[in-house]
Amino acid sequence: MTATAEDLAGRFDARNGTGHQSGRIAGWLAERRPSGPVPLPADSPPADEWRPPDDELPGRPPGRP
Repeated sequence: MTATAEDLAGRFDARNGTGHQSGRIAGWLAERRPSGPVPLPADSPPADEWRPPDDELPGRPPGRP
């Protein structure tokens, strides 16, 4: 992800003719060094299998059938 952030900032800077975004990303990364792998959440069920809880259905007030 670090390389992606640096690449994206570099492309913005090349387009704009500045070093502003690269400098911001370098500063941000220097303060917040990545600590290692980040666990990803389990896959969500396919959209056609997922249904919100009844109290979250559009047009239905929470707590009402």
